[in-house]
Amino acid sequence: MCESKTGMDAKVLGEDQEASLVHATCRRCGSSTLSLVMALGEAATSLALVTDLSADDVLRFRDAPEVTVDDVIELHAFAEGKGLASLVSGIVPKKKRARIRTKTQSKRP
Repeated sequence: MCESKTGMDAKVLGEDQEASLVHATCRRCGSSTLSLVMALGEAATSLALVTDLSADDVLRFRDAPEVTVDDVIELHAFAEGKGLASLVSGIVPKKKRARIRTKTQSKRP
């Protein structure tokens, strides 16, 4: 990512006969990529994406159950209701409202 020549720490997270899943982290800047490296006969190709997941995170999510349509609908309903607001109310500080006086209000006794 930072084009450093210090190298990457790479870890093969899974593989089969045709492909390998590889997580790599730059030794200098800490940026990570997740790559699918595929062998196609004598040729090879890869697909990579930048990620903030650690190798352990990838393994944990790989083994997690699939997200279903019902999961998405439930989350949407939760976010539409007061559920989301109740989650963030303890995290996001409430804004203090400033009282603004107009010229006519400040002249009153």
